[in-house]
Amino acid sequence: MIRLAVATLRDRRSVFIGTFVASLLAISLITSCSILMESAIRGSQTDGESYTGAIAVFGTMGGISTFAAIFVIAGTVIFSVQLRLRELALLRTIGAVSAQLRRMIAVEMLMLFLASAVFAFPLGIGLAHLFGKSFRELGAIPETFTIVYGPLPFLIAASAGLIVTQIAGWIASRKAARIPPVQALNETVHEPSRFGLVSFLLGVIFSAGAAAVLAFTPMKGGVGVGMSFIGCSLLLIATALLGPLLVRTVGRIVSGIAQLLGGVTGTMAAANIRSQSSNVASAFVPLTLLLALNGTMLLTSTLLNEQTAEQHQQRIAAADHVLSLQGESSRFSTELIKQVEQLQGVSSVTSVRPTRIKVYEEEDEENYTAQGLTTIGTSHVLDLSLEEGDLLNLESDGIAISVDLANQQGWTIGDVVEFEMADSTRFQGKIKGIYNRSLGFGDVIMPEQLIIRHDPASMVVNAYITFESGEDAERAARELQQIAKQWIDLSVLTPQESEQFFDEELATQKAALYMMLSISALFMAIAVINTFAIATSARISELRDLWLAGATPAQLHRILAWETFVILTLGLLMGSVITGIVVGKFSLSQDGVLRLIVDPYLFGALVTGTVLLGWFASVVPARLTVKAACKFISTTKV
Repeated sequence: MIRLAVATLRDRRSVFIGTFVASLLAISLITSCSILMESAIRGSQTDGESYTGAIAVFGTMGGISTFAAIFVIAGTVIFSVQLRLRELALLRTIGAVSAQLRRMIAVEMLMLFLASAVFAFPLGIGLAHLFGKSFRELGAIPETFTIVYGPLPFLIAASAGLIVTQIAGWIASRKAARIPPVQALNETVHEPSRFGLVSFLLGVIFSAGAAAVLAFTPMKGGVGVGMSFIGCSLLLIATALLGPLLVRTVGRIVSGIAQLLGGVTGTMAAANIRSQSSNVASAFVPLTLLLALNGTMLLTSTLLNEQTAEQHQQRIAAADHVLSLQGESSRFSTELIKQVEQLQGVSSVTSVRPTRIKVYEEEDEENYTAQGLTTIGTSHVLDLSLEEGDLLNLESDGIAISVDLANQQGWTIGDVVEFEMADSTRFQGKIKGIYNRSLGFGDVIMPEQLIIRHDPASMVVNAYITFESGEDAERAARELQQIAKQWIDLSVLTPQESEQFFDEELATQKAALYMMLSISALFMAIAVINTFAIATSARISELRDLWLAGATPAQLHRILAWETFVILTLGLLMGSVITGIVVGKFSLSQDGVLRLIVDPYLFGALVTGTVLLGWFASVVPARLTVKAACKFISTTKV
């Protein structure tokens, strides 16, 4: 088996090089993400709260990249074996049994994995340093972040790569291994018309799972972005499983357009599409992955940022001035607030002191941002859009929660709930208020003294001030500016300036998201090019036969171009449908408004990039393959 596997790898270099490239990139990407995540976790053990953002960034990046990497490895391995059904079927005619074919493919996948891992691990280390440096310069992670790694990231990447390649090879080999010898020659010419029952049932199950996630899980706020990713991933898996069926149904309509517009070459392309539904599905699924995954994450995050900025603007609309405090201790901040409160002409002052708490639900725990809110005056300066209860007079055990948290946990006014504070102390609070505007603020409000007692390192970050009308207000504003000069790193902002500052923070988060998606998108783009290159180079014998039958090089190019048109259309159509379903449900969950495309320009740019990439990935290998086929025939004739 080993000798046969080595001989096959040598004879089918074009197919196996593509599989090697996909495995190399995927394992290196998983390695780099694992290294970054381990470094962030180790940093959090020493610097604590400052690494919360880094863990969130690298956790998101790792989830997106790992899913894309595993998806691409599996798809490429299955596709590469599908292209070899003819030779595998012929081996069945000369006496090879099913177990031997499975062992041969398993050995091939193992050899490819080992070869790619040798290069992938050093590449992964280099990528981890590059990504870490880029995120530090962006300001998305602390300046103190350093790359540290032990054996765990390499073990994770190696296990993922080995398991996925072996499972994908086994799945792909089942079809060839189960071909009866008497039917083998027929199978080498025609792809079976019957769609596998197992694939159909699994596709239905994953589709139902996606529907359940989108219908019954929390879809509001940051949690909704995560659920959108899960829903999109399940739909992509379902699309991959049902791909041949989609080609035979939706693809028939699209190929009919190619046949109508393309004449003879369009008819040839349509016939090829109909006769090779499995290979066509393997080609359009990476395009669907590229468009749907990036489109979902970009559009949901864009909508969330827009609504976060809008809620911030509504919260501070009543404030006359905003103090941005950056003191070194809670005492420093408290002294400053007392000075502001004593100014004549000040109507109300609301100070905000953030902390992190844990909410327990059975065996799971979730981290949430909580705010210690203290108001001196007649009313809260911040407008949090109170739904029920009261926010002004929270006693020592009184808390308020957001509508999102209340819906997620099933809590109502009067319930007594348990949290874990920053110092790991358990606290039981009685819900006395439920508010709506929590985006960019926090899901829990509790007495400030409680936070000071259990999180001494926390400090007031912002204070919101309203003035009385008349001369006292003008005098208070001038005195406030004088107080600001006495403190280092104190900013006195108008509401408009505060909004601008908040928008800049959101822009930093958006830039970090763009960088994460750019990394995964680059990997997906290479996967698309790789898949098209494998598919086209494997058809050199078919193109030779067509030229011998009288087709000109120009006609061969047009046939491949019409096939590309069908594949691109299918990829864009399925990617757009998945994106629209997920983004539409996310949008409805935010404010009841259906938005299938949150940002037409952003989505249009993504579609345009996908089309250009797909066309480039098709045209270049097509030209090289047609040239090689024609050169071979010319040399043979001579």
